[in-house]
Amino acid sequence: MKRPIILASVFVILLSGCGLHILHKESLDLEKPSAEVLFILGCSYLGSCKFSPNYTNARLCFQRICDEFPESKWRIASEGILSLIDRVEQLAEENQQLKAEIESLTKEIEQNKTLIRELKTETSILKKKNAILRKDIERLKQLEIELEKRKERLKSQTLKK
Repeated sequence: MKRPIILASVFVILLSGCGLHILHKESLDLEKPSAEVLFILGCSYLGSCKFSPNYTNARLCFQRICDEFPESKWRIASEGILSLIDRVEQLAEENQQLKAEIESLTKEIEQNKTLIRELKTETSILKKKNAILRKDIERLKQLEIELEKRKERLKSQTLKK
């Protein structure tokens, strides 16, 4: 008769977000806990608004239910939670990989921005040099034309004499 009241109290504590850190220490005999106690304990390890999750300990509790109490009504829920823990850990790992990739790509973007600024500066300098060279080429063409005209004048003056 006491057991349902204790379990109901534990669920109220769990649902209230207070956490069941009390369960972890003194109030339960964890040498040979029942499937229900292991389930509640496993749920408490999943965290709350005040405590971070401890998926390793939660996994141990739910796995014990599956291994030691295969006929328990808590086994199916435990298997589901184990699957969810696996997915959470997988997503956390993918998240870390994506964060590392984002950091790497951000560095690469910054390097590319620096390179683009350098290339724009170099392009501007080359455009100015190119404009100067075009003017020089135009001057050379004009000088060449003048030189040809002078040669022709000199030739015609030499022939007249």
